[in-house]
Amino acid sequence: LLYLGVNFPNVLAVMAKQDWFVDGLDDIEAAFVVVVGTPPEPHPAPVDFLGFMRDRQAISKTIILPLAGEVRLNWIQNKPEAVGTVAQVLRDKREAALDQLEDAIRAMEELTGLPFPRGEVITLLAVPWELNLGPEVDYLDLNRGTHILVDPDLTIPGETNRALFHEIAHYYWGADQAPLWFREGAADFLTSYVRDRTYGGSLRVNVSPELAFGLKSCDSMQVPTIQKLIDKLAVEGYAAHRQASNFTCNHNRGENLFIELYDLLSPGPFSAAWRELHQLAAQQKRPVDENEIYQAFLRQATGDTVDAFKGLYARLHGGDFPD
Repeated sequence: LLYLGVNFPNVLAVMAKQDWFVDGLDDIEAAFVVVVGTPPEPHPAPVDFLGFMRDRQAISKTIILPLAGEVRLNWIQNKPEAVGTVAQVLRDKREAALDQLEDAIRAMEELTGLPFPRGEVITLLAVPWELNLGPEVDYLDLNRGTHILVDPDLTIPGETNRALFHEIAHYYWGADQAPLWFREGAADFLTSYVRDRTYGGSLRVNVSPELAFGLKSCDSMQVPTIQKLIDKLAVEGYAAHRQASNFTCNHNRGENLFIELYDLLSPGPFSAAWRELHQLAAQQKRPVDENEIYQAFLRQATGDTVDAFKGLYARLHGGDFPD
């Protein structure tokens, strides 16, 4: 509220006149205030939420996780004009989506062996025009830290629902924890893991069509390794690299490396390496570096797998590392 009062007083004035604000905030209304009061970097701005301020619907649930304990899930979206059976169907869909979100968070905590990093997850569903975003924004799929913005079409419960879970996974692996390829690849890997825990199967057998296509595209764009991406980022800078067609190779090459390491080392050692890296980033208050990543996984290799690990890492990552 202080941020809004200083930087967007007109928005705060509109909010202060709403019945739900005057009556006192409940937990989910407070969650919406967090969304509106988040600085607009990169987008949208508080003024863009005026439509939601006047008319929206929201549900929430509190879950108890084995490691993190109590976590509150909030789900906010525009209020459609629907009554009777249609309204009930929409409510059922929201509840199903929230249940699937819970399943995803539980699966991520299970794999990582790390407490889920947030005590509250705020998800706001919107299409770009609802937030006054221009035609250059095709859809919303963004973790703002305080909350997640996502297109409703990307949250339909089902086996192909990946966008929301990718953004949830960034609460584990973000810019404060790891290099770009690692955090994007890790988020995609966790998303695939959620799919397989929810619907059965294995990561190797059920490699997503998106990943298979993405790897072929990376080959065609002359990005055969992760090191190539690291070199491009160093030359181009993040802003230019983010706009490049090969940016998605950070997702594809990263996830593919993690799938191969998960398969080679087995789930337990793979997760142990991730925990070591996550804890190191927290202790050092900086992202882990390339050598630390390599050494963490190398320590999990056994006499039977160490040579295969070195060959695999050299082929897929492409960097030079001391033994």
